[in-house]
Amino acid sequence: MNSSHKISIVLESGQLEVNVHSAIMPLDQLIDFASRENPRRSFLFVSKVLGKYIPCRPSAMRKTYLELADRIILQGPTLVVAVAETATALGAGVAQELYWHCPKLYYTQTTRQRLNVDPTFCIQEDHSHAPQHLVYYDEADLATKRISSILIVDDEITTGETLRKLTDEFSRRTPGLKEIIWASLVSWLTQERKREIEDEFPNLKIKFISLLDGQFSFQKTKNFNTNFPLNTASEPSKTKCRSNLGRTGATVKEISKYRFINEAGSYLDVDNISNNNQYAIVGTGEFTFQPFLIAEELERLGYDVLFQSTGRSPIIEGTCINNKIIFFDKRDSSVHYLYNLPDDRSVIVLYETKEQMIASPLHDMLNCESYFLEDV
Repeated sequence: MNSSHKISIVLESGQLEVNVHSAIMPLDQLIDFASRENPRRSFLFVSKVLGKYIPCRPSAMRKTYLELADRIILQGPTLVVAVAETATALGAGVAQELYWHCPKLYYTQTTRQRLNVDPTFCIQEDHSHAPQHLVYYDEADLATKRISSILIVDDEITTGETLRKLTDEFSRRTPGLKEIIWASLVSWLTQERKREIEDEFPNLKIKFISLLDGQFSFQKTKNFNTNFPLNTASEPSKTKCRSNLGRTGATVKEISKYRFINEAGSYLDVDNISNNNQYAIVGTGEFTFQPFLIAEELERLGYDVLFQSTGRSPIIEGTCINNKIIFFDKRDSSVHYLYNLPDDRSVIVLYETKEQMIASPLHDMLNCESYFLEDV
């Protein structure tokens, strides 16, 4: 539907002028705005429905998965590619919804984690605090599975340069590829920019799908200057992580499994959680989809639950960033953040691996329960 309007947002780093052309969901339901501690790009569109920097109801996250999936028609075997870090749960959730209509559907993600094998390729996201995206999906598997469509999912598209690089790499490695779909919550691409991208890939059908389209301009404040904080997580991490959650490719059934356990060997069992409390379920970094699934399960059972996750991106407090917790991960040798954690909820932090849980000081800082994903 058309809902064209303009707004102006004053940030510490400058002034944003946003012109919404069309929206399936209103701007104020989808995003807010903040300043970054980032000399490459000093503003940030902060999603309200990703469960990342702003705590979110799992049902609101699921609604966006459905809204995007309902607008996507796939032709043949499809690979869904989620863009790390913020869009991993979004991409997996959209894949889960599409699976009912496209059983020959596979999932992978870009990552900033080093595995014990060489990546298939990597690209640079020049404006990011952590510019390298690694892709480990097996090139031969693209041909074996006869992938004819690739769906790239990101939370927000500004210039399209990151997704253009992914499109270029995947198109050169995928025989029989017919179309690539760019799906996002918000897109700032102009019609001219879309035509440029289409012209660059004349042998492919390029589709653009989003819940909100518009344009923006940013005027940086003259005396605003910032550098990356000390120990910013700018390089790929060597912390032990899992490859079976999508980094090397997975089916929807594989990424939809979850069972959490703590160091004492006790499982996170919804039957043992008091429904008298309000909860904040916290995922960690790229590990967001399986923590989201258990938060969603709790909400369906009637619990008062919000979901969010930690991140690497350094954001300045103010506007929609009410508070931030800074913690140093010794295995990662870098600083991580948790933004806008409510102070009136029981917190449960969920980790990808036991090693990550042991290394992280976060749950001790919060004096809360913590669990890691058991092999399933």
